[in-house]
Amino acid sequence: MYEAHVKREAVERLTDVKNAMVAGLWANSNLDDGKNTRQKMLQDIEETFSSALHEIYTGRTPEVDVDLKNDPFFAAMKIPGEEPQEASSTTVPDRTTTTEKLREIEVDQA
Repeated sequence: MYEAHVKREAVERLTDVKNAMVAGLWANSNLDDGKNTRQKMLQDIEETFSSALHEIYTGRTPEVDVDLKNDPFFAAMKIPGEEPQEASSTTVPDRTTTTEKLREIEVDQA
């Protein structure tokens, strides 16, 4: 019974947020540009709202395939069973591991 109550409250909050966003879009006259900008944004809000409702009631998010090799967030991970990617030559060397002695900057005192 508590679970149903929590879901109902979550849906109410989600609906309030959606209504506020839609009201804000309709109040913004800058979106009347002839490119259907407002309609695209309203459609995105509806899709996000539907996805969030699905997640609330089923407890699952739809699975999305992520390209682990090309996504910069996952490219740095070590994936078991795969060889690590070699660092590209365009990367900046890590300054914390250099053994060069830092040069002291002399300040002229006049």
